[in-house]
Amino acid sequence: MAESAREAKYILKSGAVKVDGVVRKDYRFPVGLMDVIEIEIEKENLTFRLLPRPGRFLDLIPIPEHEKYFKLCRIENKTTVKGGDIQLNLHDGSNILIKVSNSRNPVEDVYKTFDVVKISFPDRRIIEHYPFEPGNLALVISGKKVGSTGKIVEVKGGPMREYKVVTLERGGERFDVGYLTVFVIGRDSPAITLG
Repeated sequence: MAESAREAKYILKSGAVKVDGVVRKDYRFPVGLMDVIEIEIEKENLTFRLLPRPGRFLDLIPIPEHEKYFKLCRIENKTTVKGGDIQLNLHDGSNILIKVSNSRNPVEDVYKTFDVVKISFPDRRIIEHYPFEPGNLALVISGKKVGSTGKIVEVKGGPMREYKVVTLERGGERFDVGYLTVFVIGRDSPAITLG
């Protein structure tokens, strides 16, 4: 769409580019895993999701119109904030606050570290929750098997997540990957277009 940095900056300054549903004009604005990028130029509306691919860090994958209204975010950690509410800290640097009715018994807190939540744009509501557990589908986001998908079969290892190993299965073949490289993408089928 642009043949030079100058043209790219012009496209950005014109307001033609959205990242996760928000117009971005700064060419230094960072984008990352699972971000949704929309480009509207000359009556053409292109929508992409950033996903890992073998031999590349991230690749632009064209997605259908209905997918531009959400993204998947992995819960990196959780914090209890003042008043007992739960803050989910997500892989993209953002966070979501889960209001709890009783801080001594927070029944609303069903989320665990490394679970994935499906977040809507622009209101940033949680639409769905995909637990990090056997039976769910996962995408490998780094390492030798980057870009591979499969069902989670089991999680092995001790209490430190850096040393855990996840066994995935795809088409009858099983393979092991590091715990930190697994990103849940759905239950029986992927919640996103994989390309």
